[in-house]
Amino acid sequence: MDDIVAWRSPCLEHKWRDGKGMIFLRGIEYYRQLWIDLRLLNQSKVPGTWTKHGVRLSIEQAVELQDALQQLIGEMKDEEERKQRRESGERDTR
Repeated sequence: MDDIVAWRSPCLEHKWRDGKGMIFLRGIEYYRQLWIDLRLLNQSKVPGTWTKHGVRLSIEQAVELQDALQQLIGEMKDEEERKQRRESGERDTR
């Protein structure tokens, strides 16, 4: 299997921002197994090098993570909305 790049985005963490790092979500074959690989590419060197800042998940783990991410994202969006309401002076009804 060739590496499949499913998503990439500039890293926003202080150390890696300003084009120094790019986050990649890839499907890879590693030791004859298929893995979901979420890793940081250090772009401050040419050519870029993969860092140890990342994780490999089995397909089963990724499915479990998907559900947890959806729940966490929903909770975080709700919290952001509550903070915005408080800052704007509106009453929180939850």
